[in-house]
Amino acid sequence: MIRLAGGMNSTKPASSSNFTDLLGRLQPAFSTLRQILFTALATVIPEDGWRVRAWAMRLRIGRTLAHNMLQLATVNDLAVGLTAMPGASGWKRILEALRDAGVDEDMLAMLRLVVREVHDLMKGDAAKRTTLRLLAAGGLEDESAQRAMLDIRRRFHQAALELWGLGARGRLATYVVAPSAQGPDRVDLAAWMVFDGLRRLRPGPPWPVAPSIGAPAPGDESEDATLPPRGEAFGGTSELSPLVADLSSPDAIQGGLCRYGDFVDEWSADWITLAHDVPPSDTGMQAVFGRMLPSAGARWADGGDDAVNLSIGGHLPLEWISIEVAIDRRIELGSRPSAGLFLHEQSYGQGRWKATHRLPIAVEVEEVGVEADAAASGVERFELPTPQRDLRTRHAEILARSGVRLGCPREAFGEKFRLWRAIVEYPPLPSYLWIGWDLPVEPGP
Repeated sequence: MIRLAGGMNSTKPASSSNFTDLLGRLQPAFSTLRQILFTALATVIPEDGWRVRAWAMRLRIGRTLAHNMLQLATVNDLAVGLTAMPGASGWKRILEALRDAGVDEDMLAMLRLVVREVHDLMKGDAAKRTTLRLLAAGGLEDESAQRAMLDIRRRFHQAALELWGLGARGRLATYVVAPSAQGPDRVDLAAWMVFDGLRRLRPGPPWPVAPSIGAPAPGDESEDATLPPRGEAFGGTSELSPLVADLSSPDAIQGGLCRYGDFVDEWSADWITLAHDVPPSDTGMQAVFGRMLPSAGARWADGGDDAVNLSIGGHLPLEWISIEVAIDRRIELGSRPSAGLFLHEQSYGQGRWKATHRLPIAVEVEEVGVEADAAASGVERFELPTPQRDLRTRHAEILARSGVRLGCPREAFGEKFRLWRAIVEYPPLPSYLWIGWDLPVEPGP
């Protein structure tokens, strides 16, 4: 006999202010649900048939519903359970399918009871259920919790895309770091930003996509000292600088992006915006921005700046966001680069990350090209993992142009530089993907 985790009389809708207690009550309820559902399915489906397709065919239900049943019956993880839990109509189809398949009424009665108990505990609006999933996933470090978190982010992305009416497939930041010609204790930085598939679903207000480093707005005679140095653009016009015209798609240059638009606030003179009347598109435009920042930061820890932090913001709906840093092999590092998804932005040399601002999303940093053929020493050694050939081509050109400006020919880039990369799918909004490392102590004479 399987004992339920508490009777119906003891089940009360949880207070929205006590999610921790609610998660503690949901854990045994989901455990009981898993045991009963597993036992019920085992009576009608042979062990070698426990696959989503086989379940769907045997029970005559949809594959999505069959997948959720498999998750509930076999994975002992609250985050997964909260994500996979069907609603009332889904459970009605499941119970009818199990009855038609021959599960006895006593087993179905127990299953109905525990399903009702779980639904009562989860009673509330969609925001409450999403909060429960986030808390359950955020409190777990294993792979299944991260998959549950990814599913939540994917749903949020789709909702944000529909709500805002704009987005992009991806956003990439590439930073190339080399010893500075202006002094042995400094480094030069080539900074690039790429939008892949930037598009509108419908007309809307202008949206800021990149800082401008062109001429200041009329009447603007000062420059905010807190802003990073404007640097030197790799290409573009005075209106759209630092947009690199020959690496961007024609629609980005011919009206897709503009320097002022109707985006009016204290930063309007410093931003390039997505025009309000860009025609809706399924594919979107490609926009590449690049600039050189000479003497951008310190090479050694000096008691003030003892770490490097570089970031890219996810301030519009994205399917993926990536940050990478290519570092000249002559530059020593105080630690291996690490990455995280945070609530706040950082620029080169502006202090350490604050762990309290980190979001509960696992971010791995991969050193790219380590196992590549030694003969592939050029920029192609660091190819982006994307099926889109035009994006890979743009990326290779970004590295090549950076290398040339920093004194390294294209064919030697893989030998002269090491590249680390972090990628996050469906980043939440707003958030910033950071990559950073400790600076070493300057060696003695």
